[in-house]
Amino acid sequence: MALTTTAAVKAYKPITGTELDALIDALLPRASSAIETYLSRKIESTAHVEIRDGNGGRSLMLSQYPVTAVSAVSVDGQPIPQGGFGVAGWRLANRSLVLEGYSFARGDANVQIEYTAGYAIVPPDIEQACIETILLALERRSHIDVSSKSLAGETVSFITADLPPSARKALDPHRRVAPL
Repeated sequence: MALTTTAAVKAYKPITGTELDALIDALLPRASSAIETYLSRKIESTAHVEIRDGNGGRSLMLSQYPVTAVSAVSVDGQPIPQGGFGVAGWRLANRSLVLEGYSFARGDANVQIEYTAGYAIVPPDIEQACIETILLALERRSHIDVSSKSLAGETVSFITADLPPSARKALDPHRRVAPL
């Protein structure tokens, strides 16, 4: 999924005409993928199946978020019903799945969780980061593999990172930094 549109990129610059449309269309999935790699998670609302090791406890943090639905939970092949506070079963607590009256029995790959996580609409700051990343890629065409250039005693430095600093700053609050 692209985290923005060609129209949004063109409106931000602004870019008139259609001569760059094919290039922007090609950059959309690349920039979106770079952002999801940086964030260590998917942004689009997607179904996930996680196979996890049981930890012997009552809660497990899910790798993708925000979690919008949980469709199935099983431990050692035994389905766990949906429960709630004081009701045996599973309940969702932010990014964690919490069990009441059950536990995530210790074991290797013995927990299976099926759920949906992500955004139905891309958050504006993530979309803006994608727009800026695409515009950086467009600008780089004139100075590929050049980090700085001197002319008439002045030096111009170019951004060489895949994501511009402003995009990284906007993305940092959405970034998963601890592995699960």
